[in-house]
Amino acid sequence: MLFQENNWVVFTTSAAGIAFILLGLLALAPPTAQEGILLWQLNARRALYLMDVAGGFAIGLGLALTWLSSRLWNRLVLS
Repeated sequence: MLFQENNWVVFTTSAAGIAFILLGLLALAPPTAQEGILLWQLNARRALYLMDVAGGFAIGLGLALTWLSSRLWNRLVLS
């Protein structure tokens, strides 16, 4: 049965997705002085730093991986 053979793929993909989401949240957490290179100055009070972009990318990748694992799980359960 396919469900028992490839269950590790769903678990690994889901775990990687959760790890990337947590990594992205940690990248967004540091104060402004530790956020790295200034990429874009929006106005006097708001700016976009390198760690903001890296955190957003990591969260997006984590969301994509967890969505992919849900699709794989659905396919394994319904087959």
